[in-house]
Amino acid sequence: MKNAFLSIDIGTSNIYAILWRYVKNQLQILYNLSRPAVGLRRGSIIDLNEITTAVSSLISEIETNNDLGISQVIASFGSTHLYSRVSKGMVVVSRADGVVSEDDISRAIKTAEASAPSNNCLSILTIPRSFKLDGLTVTNNPLGMKGVKLEAECLIIDAFLPDYRNLEKCLESADLKTKMIIPKSLASSRAVLTKKDREVGVVAIDLGAGTTSYSVFEEDNLLVTGVLPVGGINITNDLAVCLTIDTQIAEKIKLDYGLALANKAGKKEIIDFEQYGLTDLDKVTRKHVAEIIQARLEDIFSNINNELKQINRFVKLPGGAVLSGAGSKMPYLKELARQELKLPVRIGSCEMEGLAVKDDPAFMTAIGLILSYLDHEDKSKLMGDEFSDKIKRFFKNFLP
Repeated sequence: MKNAFLSIDIGTSNIYAILWRYVKNQLQILYNLSRPAVGLRRGSIIDLNEITTAVSSLISEIETNNDLGISQVIASFGSTHLYSRVSKGMVVVSRADGVVSEDDISRAIKTAEASAPSNNCLSILTIPRSFKLDGLTVTNNPLGMKGVKLEAECLIIDAFLPDYRNLEKCLESADLKTKMIIPKSLASSRAVLTKKDREVGVVAIDLGAGTTSYSVFEEDNLLVTGVLPVGGINITNDLAVCLTIDTQIAEKIKLDYGLALANKAGKKEIIDFEQYGLTDLDKVTRKHVAEIIQARLEDIFSNINNELKQINRFVKLPGGAVLSGAGSKMPYLKELARQELKLPVRIGSCEMEGLAVKDDPAFMTAIGLILSYLDHEDKSKLMGDEFSDKIKRFFKNFLP
């Protein structure tokens, strides 16, 4: 079978992958699976050999079960070292009649891109947000309009160079040809947000094991995106410390008894530690476990609120908050998020035919990788034997 693609989300605790292809103008989902990840901390690779072995094993399993070879891979970049900044570029309209051409728009964007990223960072994505013609804000697409000076305002996303190169090396060592690496925060938001969400104003929040990423949209523009160095692992560690138990048992208790709201736990419900092989611990109520979990989640949402305050969007997003990631499966998380963010909240899902995990928030980044790639790639090429080797620097879906 030719032209099989793999979308792979390498997270701190788990790897999520979807095998797909594009045939006769239709997307075909062939296979999906998740497997444990090793060798990462807060989304960054700290042991290249461990994670490469894990990815290679996953690839072998996919190829064996589907009797095919994977030709291309689209991957997510989930490190905490992801930064967004605004940059502007101005050019003189080249045509004698003053009509703005595609070349003028491209030059203005490239001029904005010319600003240097922070030390040891790589600019991985440029998203045009608005244009001005002779000092006046024009439509989001100035093509064909008349003027002398064209200015482009762009949001540029930078990644920490060592983290980015390590991810590339991991995929290369697993014998994968990388077509594109997309920030995790944008991939997950692509899966769970509608155009209406992005127009009215919304924040997409992906709660992972080692990180929490977010993206804020308004008027169909990306305002800001970023990654917080906190996630589900921090909840597990809190439980381990507060209950004086091993982290592996703490993780099981979190999954078996965890609640995001302590007032939803029965006051007399006791955690049975004996089922985990612990016989020498004092009795602990489920409410106490929920109190520990709720405190950490409140801290995460407080950090999100701080980010919203910096861009003057705190409690000002009519589209509310859309949650995804494995962490969003915590019971009553939606209610807690609504309480803390003071916004309408929903758990993200994606309508995609033939995909069994379209309602599983843990797979939203992997799904978003597919959609983001299809947004920018000429679909006629997807049905042929060859692909363009040029990785475009912005996606049609995120253009204003």
